[in-house]
Parts: sequence; structure tokens; C-alpha cells
Amino acid sequence: LMLPDAAQVEAAAGRGTVVLEQVSYARCRDQQGAWLVTGNQARRTDALLSEAHRNSDGPITTGSVMRLYGRLGIAPKRATARGDLKTLARQGLLTEHGPSHQRHYALRTTHQ
Repeated sequence: LMLPDAAQVEAAAGRGTVVLEQVSYARCRDQQGAWLVTGNQARRTDALLSEAHRNSDGPITTGSVMRLYGRLGIAPKRATARGDLKTLARQGLLTEHGPSHQRHYALRTTHQ
């Protein structure tokens, strides 16, 4: 995983591009007190968003995320997949659709 330098991050932010960083520590808070992600969370999030960009026309479901994680050698637990999807929706990167028992997500576009 190649991380961008500060100039690339600033330029990307101006275009509305999502930039993710992988961190190697377990649980830390940033200066505002928000929890930072673990290395595993960053890996899962990166994979999930990459897959969402590749298949932007299809819905993202808990099952599809579990299959993705399984292909990557990540233990495909339903609670983990649901939690990752909910987190990305709270961050504004995905949009939720459907009732709770048929929930699916879509990649958020800049005009939403």
C-alpha cells in the first residue's frame, strides 16, 4: 500500500477524493478525541471501498463484504462486515438503502 505525501493529500482533498491511511497501532485517539482505526480496520476499509469503486453499479451487502473479506484471508464475520458498512455510512462514504433486514449500501457520489 503506497500512501500519498502531504501535497497529494491536499490536492486530493480539493477534488473530493477519499484518502485512507493505514496505521499500525491498536487503539489511539486523535487530537479531537475520536478513535483512530486499527491496521486491520484500515485494511478492511481500503478493500471494501476499492471493491465498491470497481463495482459501483451493484449494491454492497453484508454478504458481499463477507465474501470479499474471505477472499482476502480476513475472518468473514457478519458483525465485522455490518460494523464496517455502518461506519463507512456514518462517515458519509456509503449511503444506506432498504429496511434493516434487507439493508444494502451504495458508494456515495459527490452530488448526493
